[in-house]
Amino acid sequence: MNKPLIAGLLTAWCVLLVAPAWVVYFAFRGADPDTPIIGPAIAIWIVGYVLQLGVFIVATRKASRNGIGGWFLASTMPFVADWTVPVAPWSPAAVLIVVGAYAMWFYSRIERSEALLHNGIPAAGTVLEVKTPLMNTVINDVYIRRTMTLRIERRDGAPPYEADYSGTFMLGEIPAPGAVFELRVDPRDPMHFETVDAPAAPEPTRPDPTIAEQLRQLDDMHQRGALTDGEFAAAKQRVLRN
Repeated sequence: MNKPLIAGLLTAWCVLLVAPAWVVYFAFRGADPDTPIIGPAIAIWIVGYVLQLGVFIVATRKASRNGIGGWFLASTMPFVADWTVPVAPWSPAAVLIVVGAYAMWFYSRIERSEALLHNGIPAAGTVLEVKTPLMNTVINDVYIRRTMTLRIERRDGAPPYEADYSGTFMLGEIPAPGAVFELRVDPRDPMHFETVDAPAAPEPTRPDPTIAEQLRQLDDMHQRGALTDGEFAAAKQRVLRN
């Protein structure tokens, strides 16, 4: 995980979120009443909105975090800054404080997770149940958020226990019961853990071969010379008898 890049992206997001409001305010302050400013102002706001949202998306992807709170801020706070700056020029600064505080909290979560991945206790988390939500949370029509119950077995010999885990998964790749996560558990707080990788799918159970399949396999082995005539006849009788 490239933490300096993520920090830079979060900083750029905060700046881009409020910059259009100040650009419009200082660019058109004192403009002649007959000067058409609505069109250019809206164009600047739209460009800024798209840019800050794109930067935030990249930051969350690089951090492998969903950032639902950040999505709310990125969707609403630009409008707060843009529409209040004509009557309160300091309002973008207040917005910047809010989104900056969120960005710092978001980055602190990344640092804590990074430390846990290096220093946490190795464990395996087996999915026992995937909980059905009252309402799906779909992000960008690509990712979906799910909560599941895990049976956590630490490799330091501690007794196994159950805990809930919420994660964001690609549509169609939601873990099923029996899937196993590789985890790192916080030794001071067993309910706090991080996933190391995507869960491995449970091994599919192969059905027992039918009598016809067993006879076909024996015949193939007989044809290849792996079974003598006597061995083939005895094995065939055994299959039919069972």
